[in-house]
Amino acid sequence: MLADGWEVAPSPPGACADPAGLDALRWRPAPVPGTVAGALGEAAAGRDLDAEDWWFRCAFDAEPAAEGEEVVLRLRGLATIAEVYVNGALVLESESMFAQHTVDVSRLVRGANELAICFRALRPRLAEPRKPRARWRTRLVTDGNLRFYRTMLLGRAPGLGAGPAVVGPWRPVSLERRRGWVLDSVRLRAAYDGQGTGRLTCGLAARALSGAVLPARLELAIAGAPSRVVTVDPVTGRGEAAATLPDVAPWWPHTHGEPTLHEVVLSGGQDVAHRGRVGFRRLQTPGDLEADGLGLQINGVPVFARGAVWTPGDLR
Repeated sequence: MLADGWEVAPSPPGACADPAGLDALRWRPAPVPGTVAGALGEAAAGRDLDAEDWWFRCAFDAEPAAEGEEVVLRLRGLATIAEVYVNGALVLESESMFAQHTVDVSRLVRGANELAICFRALRPRLAEPRKPRARWRTRLVTDGNLRFYRTMLLGRAPGLGAGPAVVGPWRPVSLERRRGWVLDSVRLRAAYDGQGTGRLTCGLAARALSGAVLPARLELAIAGAPSRVVTVDPVTGRGEAAATLPDVAPWWPHTHGEPTLHEVVLSGGQDVAHRGRVGFRRLQTPGDLEADGLGLQINGVPVFARGAVWTPGDLR
């Protein structure tokens, strides 16, 4: 985890095209994961954090990638228009604060390293004309063009969460080393027939690193059912499997029962490759909207979805 030694500094929009001129900025310590407002404290009050570029940087030591090893940078959340540089090289551009990224930096990592992340000013981009124009103007947010960006409205909605805006590496940043083979993606889907039987399907994509061989089979284990073998294609690295669970405990909203979750483990030999949890439920809506109206059934039971609004007490 890269959580220590971070600094943050503002700059006028576009003034620093890359990390070359960062030493001239005025830096202050910053928490990561965290936000600009969290670093500024009370100084963030009344300041438009979307009107400036914000640079985060940290120095870290790391051994260069060994033979057959992959070094990846994991960024679990960047708010919002972000550029990521490792030792001066641009490795990632992102425009969604909700996306997670894994970047191979094996060729860039050396003994002493610098990671710099620039969060570009959102305000100038909101001022640009965009199409299509909105049919209905909202009063929820300060700028209707926010609909074009995958970012949090809290902090930009005067009547709901006035500020400060959430800007920065708000989720953890880490450096990871991989050997042998890795799972690039895992997809778990749980279904419930409403009569007590659950079905779990698993799809995955695996990749062998230099000098390694993909396992021919992986084991899919879920509590309450026999283990299943996932056969991995040696060429594509893809594999699929399914498991049926009789008399499975279904997932319910807490108002109607127990929100039961079942642990799923995907392993290769003694090594756990992936661990997750799934809930078995069946969602249904009335067949005819005009005749039956809006409705929602969970496991065959009608449920009235009341909705809720939650705002954190401090957006910093």
